[in-house]
Amino acid sequence: MPVEPLRERFTRGLGAPICMTWELTYACNLSCVHCLSSSGRRDPAELTPAEARGLVDELAAMQVF
Repeated sequence: MPVEPLRERFTRGLGAPICMTWELTYACNLSCVHCLSSSGRRDPAELTPAEARGLVDELAAMQVF
């Protein structure tokens, strides 16, 4: 089943997300008290650099606030 592009997901409502938080990786060796992430090891399902750049391009095209 093909994945619907982000832009298509917002055609029925807002033109862009109002707020976005993106944890780029779980591969963080810090233990910050304020962080809600259970970081430590890289998730094998994380985006590749090319996929991440593609997502940034999509968000820029959507003019995310």
